[in-house]
Amino acid sequence: MDIVIPLGKGSRWENNELRYTLRSIEKYITGTSRLFIVGLCPDWLTGDFVHIPFEDSPGSEFRDLNIFSKILAACSDQRLSSSFIYFSDDHYLLTRHNVSEYPYFFKGSLIDTVSRMSDRQPYRRVLENTVSLLSKKFCTVNDFQCHCPVVYDKNLFWGLKTAFGPELLIQHGFAIKSLYCNYYKIPGVPYTDLKIIEPLSFQQIAEALDNRAFFSIGNRSLSGGIKEFLQYLYPLKSKYEK
Repeated sequence: MDIVIPLGKGSRWENNELRYTLRSIEKYITGTSRLFIVGLCPDWLTGDFVHIPFEDSPGSEFRDLNIFSKILAACSDQRLSSSFIYFSDDHYLLTRHNVSEYPYFFKGSLIDTVSRMSDRQPYRRVLENTVSLLSKKFCTVNDFQCHCPVVYDKNLFWGLKTAFGPELLIQHGFAIKSLYCNYYKIPGVPYTDLKIIEPLSFQQIAEALDNRAFFSIGNRSLSGGIKEFLQYLYPLKSKYEK
């Protein structure tokens, strides 16, 4: 099964987030084959991977639509496997997985998630859009927006564009994982999500990651101990690094 990772121009760390994601993939996941990078291609990448150029629409309101469009671009490539595992550039593995047995994770209801968010948070609009799209199709509204990889079927992913049509162009976009999994009635495994947002110390990070399978990071965390901790977790270069 191939790996798809979309990449934009927003890295605050010269795309080293991706560097450690690739190291974590090599360390902890089996059953994968080719790597597809869609969008920007860092100059330190090397080896047997596929680069699909893609120019993002500018503006934060297009963030999720850009990601959706990048995944569609990968799906249109005949070289991509029929099913593939999607990673963001800051998804890190902490336990072993075989991609053929990889489950889908969710964290409650999208409605509950929205209710805990401030009106001032832009991502609230993304989730509200998703609830609206799914409700029109009489679908469940589970929150599959966990900060971990997800497996997509190439044909089913294209099917979202057919099913929802121009509605997918809605301002601020939609939550891709939740739209896919709810529309296709995919059962999920409950999971307590973890994204390290604050600049924590090395010790604080170690405590936060205890008994975790995955984690992600935000830009603010880069001013804490996360760079050192990622090197500690994944010291060996991947085959994709010069």
